[in-house]
Amino acid sequence: MLFDLEEPRRLTKEEEKREARERLREKYDNLGREIHDYLCEPQQLERLRAFRERVARLFEAMHDQEEPCKRRPNVSLRLVCSDEPAAKVITLPQMRSIHSQRYLVAGQHQIELLEEREVTTADGVVAKKFTQALMFPNPITPWTNYRLTGLDDARRVMRTIGDFLDNPATVLARSHDHCCICGRGLVDGLSCGRGIGPECIKRVDMFLFITDRPLVQPEQSANGERSESQGALSFGDC
Repeated sequence: MLFDLEEPRRLTKEEEKREARERLREKYDNLGREIHDYLCEPQQLERLRAFRERVARLFEAMHDQEEPCKRRPNVSLRLVCSDEPAAKVITLPQMRSIHSQRYLVAGQHQIELLEEREVTTADGVVAKKFTQALMFPNPITPWTNYRLTGLDDARRVMRTIGDFLDNPATVLARSHDHCCICGRGLVDGLSCGRGIGPECIKRVDMFLFITDRPLVQPEQSANGERSESQGALSFGDC
C-alpha cells in the first residue's frame, strides 16, 4: 500500500532569519553564562575588587569628580597583554548625568579587551587596528551584556589584571610607545621605559593607587645623593 508522503514545508526567508537570530542569541546567552560564572569565582572576584580599588584611586587623582565634564575626560588605564595576538586591556571610568551635567564616576568603570586585527581599507590597503573583543561593566550581574567572542578573552583579561596586581611597574612598562593613562605617544626614553608620559606622571606623582611610594625613583649616586645630571630613573619597589 502506497502512502503519500507530505513534503516538509520550506521556511520563508523571514522565518530563516528569525531562526538564525534565535540560534545566535542562544549562543551568546550560553557564552555570557560561562563568562559570568568564571568572573564570579572567588579568586576572580577578589582580583576584580582589588583592581577596581586601585584604578578608582587613579581616576580620582586624574580628575576632580565634582567638576562637570563637557565630554569624557582623557583618563583611562591601558594595560598591554603579554601574550599573542597583540591586545590591550583598557579600563574607562563611567559617566553620570545629573541635571544635564556629566560627571566622572571614579568608582565605576568598564573593562574592555581590544585585540589587534588586520583590516582592509577602502583602497585595498591592509592595515592593523585594535577592535573590541570583550567588554564587561561594573558591577558584574547575570544580566550583563558582555559583547564577547569567548571565554578565553575573559581569561586573558584576568591574566593581565593579575600581572598588574603582582607587578604593576612591569606591566605599565610594556606600553613603550603610548602612555598607559592618556594614550598619547611617548617620545623620550624615560617615558617609554615606564609607559607613562611626563604630564600624567606629574598629575599622579605618588601613584597611591599602586603603592605608597613613588612609582619611579631617581637613581642614587655613589655618595648617596640624587644623580640629576644623568636624569635617569628606575622603578621603585611596588
